[in-house]
Amino acid sequence: METYYKALLPYKFEKEKALPAIAVTLAILYASSKLISSSNKKPLKEIPMHRSAYPYVGHLLSLGKLPSKVIAEWHKELGPIIKIKMGAQTWVSIDNPRLAHQLLVINGSKTSSKPESYFSHTYSMGENAISPSQINIYIPSIENQARKLVDRLIETTKKESGVHPFTDLEFFSINTIFAIAFGRKFESVDDPDFKDLTGLIEEGLEYSGIEYDLATYLPIFSIYDFFTGARAKIRSFVKERRNPSFRKFVKEGLQRSDHNLVKYLNKGDFDLSEDDLTVVFNDIVGAGTDTIAVTLSWNIAIMVHHPQVQLKAQEEIDRFIKSNDRLPTINDKEELPYCFSVIKESMRYKPTVPFGLPHLVDKDVQLGEYLIEKGTVIITDMTNLQRNPEFYPDMPESFFPERFMNNLKPMQAAVNGKFEERDHFSFGWGRRICPGVSLAEAEIFAGFVSILSRCSIMPPDEGMPDINGFIHGGLTMMPLPFKAKFVERSDSLIK
Repeated sequence: METYYKALLPYKFEKEKALPAIAVTLAILYASSKLISSSNKKPLKEIPMHRSAYPYVGHLLSLGKLPSKVIAEWHKELGPIIKIKMGAQTWVSIDNPRLAHQLLVINGSKTSSKPESYFSHTYSMGENAISPSQINIYIPSIENQARKLVDRLIETTKKESGVHPFTDLEFFSINTIFAIAFGRKFESVDDPDFKDLTGLIEEGLEYSGIEYDLATYLPIFSIYDFFTGARAKIRSFVKERRNPSFRKFVKEGLQRSDHNLVKYLNKGDFDLSEDDLTVVFNDIVGAGTDTIAVTLSWNIAIMVHHPQVQLKAQEEIDRFIKSNDRLPTINDKEELPYCFSVIKESMRYKPTVPFGLPHLVDKDVQLGEYLIEKGTVIITDMTNLQRNPEFYPDMPESFFPERFMNNLKPMQAAVNGKFEERDHFSFGWGRRICPGVSLAEAEIFAGFVSILSRCSIMPPDEGMPDINGFIHGGLTMMPLPFKAKFVERSDSLIK
């Protein structure tokens, strides 16, 4: 037995010495297996980035005066997803509808925050204040402003060789939103209060621009801001110009006897202070004015190029008037499928907002072979996206209203519905959809139908509007300045 134990001792001794070695060996084998396993997985790819980036500033100096045009060209060169270095910020641009839906809707819990700038973070809150259920209350007001819009366009055409329509469209949009929000209106485009307000809106859009928020993109410009007082100018604008004006509008709205949005929000369960109401209505007026005017400007410019579309739409409007003895409203859109399709197609063909509503990524998210990191800003290249041949197989580069004749859903329903049933993407994606879809739809429909019920839109003596060029106006993509003639129809059923 002793011999037996003596025989075991060397084995026992060697076993004790071997344990650490075995453990190390097993650890190496485990690590190797994980390495082999991970090597079998497809590695994530680097998101393509255009070579024109400069040190530190990135692509800020490469975008030129028409960033949407430059980015659209980069997509054609690099593919549907590209990285853009905006100084210290990383942006990712998408120009494919399905990829955008996957990133911004399916992964919306990670990609639906709002990017912050100094101006928006400090002074804007935004509210979903105009719900679809409220729109019917305001339809008479919208129709009244649309009728006055057509009166002005016809009158100016009779006096002059053509009309620059944007100011009248802006006046229509502002008066519509002011009647809804505050129960008041301006008397004419020459009204001093109207001019002050448009100046206020334009100044606010200017302060939203990159040049007043350079420190967000290039932290070194915090020093520049200290000496130039860019942020001090913003604070002064808000304190001395914007807030006093909107406080006055809010107080006037609360004192009026008729229904308006200020009174609705003040009496409801929204728990908004006077300061809250001030910034809410600044957001509503600012966002709802420019975009409606620009959308209708594109619509008019396109109609000048397509008289046969005008004629077909006019025939449809006239049939409705003969049957109902009144102009149609947005609630009658199913009886005017061609008109509604023309409006949708105009918004697809010439998007008003070149990059949609930007989204901020809250958590790392994988999109196919790419990793999009937390803190990235997502934009959508609306020009390429809304001409995607897979989503719009019928002549995507052409103006073709018939593509929507089988998709007459309200835009509010389409934007919240199935991906395959989307009409256009102008109102955004997922949780960052524009809250004013129903109001915008009602305004655009009223403006379009009112004009064509009484006018034919014709080119001026100077020639056709240029619908291939554009300019960036704040957050929008505007047609180049143009004139049009609004010639009163001798056969109009509306007098």
